[in-house]
Amino acid sequence: MNHLSHHHIFKLCLILPVIATLCSFLLSPGISDAFSAFRMPPAVPDPALLLILMLLFPLANSFPLSYVFHCHHPERSQALKLFLASYFFLFFWPILLFEYQVSFFALVWSMALLLINCCLCLQIFLIRPKSAFWLLPYLLWCTFLFYISFGILILN
Repeated sequence: MNHLSHHHIFKLCLILPVIATLCSFLLSPGISDAFSAFRMPPAVPDPALLLILMLLFPLANSFPLSYVFHCHHPERSQALKLFLASYFFLFFWPILLFEYQVSFFALVWSMALLLINCCLCLQIFLIRPKSAFWLLPYLLWCTFLFYISFGILILN
């Protein structure tokens, strides 16, 4: 992919989380039923707003991801693996929680997502400290996903 320009790489970095999130929600069509079946913790948005937020928060990752993709830092490959792991865990979280309704496993899954993103934030900080700040909204979002999983587990 070295023949792709920075602009094309950035577009790919923007598209990756959007595709992952949309496919995840398409594979969990019972999300509205789960929302009505579960008792939700306070401050949980409705399914449509949750989808929009799950599309928006990972977009901030596009800036550090595109930078890491083009840099020649020794930690580059580790950071790229963490980005992929983060998107993998983000992809399956709504499926586990809302489609299969395995709330304890979704809690463990969201904890892993949160830990992966903490490691990613530290990794990016080592590569380029300014880029790590782009990951903070997504890190807060992953904390909120953990809160949703924990709240559903406790309340149901």
